[in-house]
Amino acid sequence: MQAELSQTQPVSEDAVKKYYDENKQRQFSQPAMFNAAHILIKYSETPSEQEKNSAREKLLGLKKQLAEGADFAALAKEHSDCPSKGQGGSLGDFSEGQMVPEFEQALKTLKAGEISDPVETQFGLHLIKAGEGKAASVQEFAEVQAQISQQLQEQQAGQAFEKHLDALMESAEYKINLPMPKSEATGHEGHNH
Repeated sequence: MQAELSQTQPVSEDAVKKYYDENKQRQFSQPAMFNAAHILIKYSETPSEQEKNSAREKLLGLKKQLAEGADFAALAKEHSDCPSKGQGGSLGDFSEGQMVPEFEQALKTLKAGEISDPVETQFGLHLIKAGEGKAASVQEFAEVQAQISQQLQEQQAGQAFEKHLDALMESAEYKINLPMPKSEATGHEGHNH
């Protein structure tokens, strides 16, 4: 049996390429990642125009300090209402759709290191600093060819094993279902009491 199972055919390069093409987006790609830090001034439940203007003025003042060389992380620690202030406002890496749309739209207009004008979201008003994002990427066929080939070979061996097991089960069933001689089946005939 071992010999039978180890004799699975090598996987053709065409089969490997086909698998790669069919699974490239799902299995061999990384989505684009954003990176940002922010300073958030939270609004109350029902903010007045005066509250909104006050938050805008505060953020514009902070943006002016940043333009004059102030440290974003230090200002975030001091002024932000978001728990990320403990990390200097850093939100780390995140993929598209993880932040509210207004935040992401503003971030997409910035180059790494640039700081937005105040951006309003459901949470309040933000100053956003763009970090170094990562472009979407797809692993090249050559990088994953050996891995796919091995995976397909293992699948093939698994299927061969299942076939072999099915064949064994069929022959075993056949043997199990053979009618027994009457004396063995009942235990009465053929015995002297």
